[in-house]
Amino acid sequence: MLCGSIAAGQADTDAQQKEYEQRLVLLLRQFSSHKINLKKEFPKADTSFFTLAESALTFCQQPEFSPPKRALYASALVRYMGIVYYNATEDEMIKGRWNNGLKYFAILCEWDNKKVLDKNITIYKKFTLAHSSLIPDDEVCERFLLDYARENPSEVLRYANHFAQRPFASRIIDSIALWAPDIVKKYLYSENDISYNVVKSKSPATRYLLNVYREYGQRSNAYVLAYNVLKNEFSMDEADSIGDNPSDLFKILVSNMKDPAAYGRHSAYSLLENYSIEQVRKANNLSVNMPGYAVADYFKFLGTEELLTVLVYGHRELTLQSFTNLLGTIKRKLEKPYTAYFIHSLNQKRFKEFLEFCERNEKLDLFSRWLTGHQ
Repeated sequence: MLCGSIAAGQADTDAQQKEYEQRLVLLLRQFSSHKINLKKEFPKADTSFFTLAESALTFCQQPEFSPPKRALYASALVRYMGIVYYNATEDEMIKGRWNNGLKYFAILCEWDNKKVLDKNITIYKKFTLAHSSLIPDDEVCERFLLDYARENPSEVLRYANHFAQRPFASRIIDSIALWAPDIVKKYLYSENDISYNVVKSKSPATRYLLNVYREYGQRSNAYVLAYNVLKNEFSMDEADSIGDNPSDLFKILVSNMKDPAAYGRHSAYSLLENYSIEQVRKANNLSVNMPGYAVADYFKFLGTEELLTVLVYGHRELTLQSFTNLLGTIKRKLEKPYTAYFIHSLNQKRFKEFLEFCERNEKLDLFSRWLTGHQ
């Protein structure tokens, strides 16, 4: 029995070894094909590119790497060569703009082999993003891109050609469509890696974004109200109409942001900030040219949470007089302290900047008294 188990195990190992060897042969052929095509396409390319590519291929086939790792690294290198072929310009190839990726490749392989890839690529995340196709491990690459997209979705989509053909691509696009639909919709006007993944997506939020684009075009603000439409609070037509009314859209977005599950938070923050800046400029003008009560009268249509939202997102353009007038307006309207629930719905970076603004203008004590439990 024991001998039989050992023999069976050895047979499985031999079969896997043969499978990796066959895969490597195929990858080596693909590498050679890409190299030949690149030389034909870019006859004036910096020759260092091809030298570096050969060195990278040799490096990833070192005996210290297991057969599965050698196949994994060769696959990443072949993927990169294909991306260069389909995306590089002649000027980039002449100037060696794609050479850095080949230099970085060996470092990525070593990090992966030592099991520190996940940690280290976050240290050099901006450089890594531009060469994410070379991250050999799919799970590590997906986590890296998802985290980066929360911070800067525009940059991740800018380099979509580096991950568009990987198995997790649709999840990255869906995640960004959920977080920042205003960024994704810019890519829907033409055929590209992003629009391709949007069209084939099964995500309700992504499908909604596509439907808004097809029905109303780029200019509609209905895209940011996916959360409400998909909850059947109102129709897509009504969302488009609401999007044409900045004050109505502002109020709904302030309310939406209080729900941690709300979609489109990145886009909503952007719209809230733009609207708030416009209102602050209006308050500045009124404070200079009209009696003091004019500011309170102008903002009578806003509740206390909406007024604080205007202050938080628009404070960088506030004059001291406008700030004083708006604080006075809030003081007269405020019946109970702001809750932590509402405060946490605000963009925390902007809220921290607003607190610093209050402190500089000696208003922090006053504002702190308006917070539940002096948060």
